[in-house]
Amino acid sequence: MANSSNCVNYNCTTLGTRLPAECGVFAKGGISDFILLNCDHQLTDPSDEVQVQAELDAGRATLVQGVRIGIDAPSANTIDSLIACAPDPVLNYDRTATIIDGSVCDNIDFLNDLSDGRAFGGIIFRLCDECKVLWVDAAVSFAGGVIVPDNNTEAVRYEGTISWKDTRNPSFYTEPIGIF
Repeated sequence: MANSSNCVNYNCTTLGTRLPAECGVFAKGGISDFILLNCDHQLTDPSDEVQVQAELDAGRATLVQGVRIGIDAPSANTIDSLIACAPDPVLNYDRTATIIDGSVCDNIDFLNDLSDGRAFGGIIFRLCDECKVLWVDAAVSFAGGVIVPDNNTEAVRYEGTISWKDTRNPSFYTEPIGIF
């Protein structure tokens, strides 16, 4: 006989429907471009090219192209359970992405400003081959610096980490036409 009281569920949320990958086709990784949103951005739909262009024109967003980014596995932040014998609940997730930028020589001031400890209002990542973007609608920050290899067989580059906290994964949207 199944034990129906093996966990406490306050019915706060419901589990959505999972759909299988259509015909076994999966999205490919790789992020080469992103839009960095200022804290005062007014974007509500990252797939709307009019809204995105308005943010760029108003100076509340910055388009960065020609980089290499991958989003890393999140790390759960848990709290001690307040119920005996229950697992510790997840409170939030620390999320990161790794960025590599080879355009160091002409962009050192930009890269210094990027990694000076400030927070940004969100980020839109463009997947290379998918006509899709991922929107992080949370405060993000950058940490990193210039790497100078000890030989001439590697490129000088900026390597860093983009960090944010969010209980949710970044959302997928259709790429806004004509922006990237």
